Amino acid sequence: MSPRLLVFLLALACLATVGCAHRPGHRHAGIKHPPRKVAMIAKLPSGHRVVHVKGRRYFVHKGVYYAAKGPRGYTVVKKPLH
Repeated sequence: MSPRLLVFLLALACLATVGCAHRPGHRHAGIKHPPRKVAMIAKLPSGHRVVHVKGRRYFVHKGVYYAAKGPRGYTVVKKPLH
């Protein structure tokens, strides 16, 4: 095997493993990677609305949804499914 082909195949193998190993939530070799860090805020923006979805309370301001996260404040969440 030529040295150039060997280098190319090794580089391709490295890129393939790095691409799937670093995706949050992706299972690789039975290990689940932790999700990305979430945005936390201490105080909700003024003018927010309270909505209830499936028994849970969310806060909405300009299309951004927040959920209470313990005593530390609020976290930005995906729009809940109704």
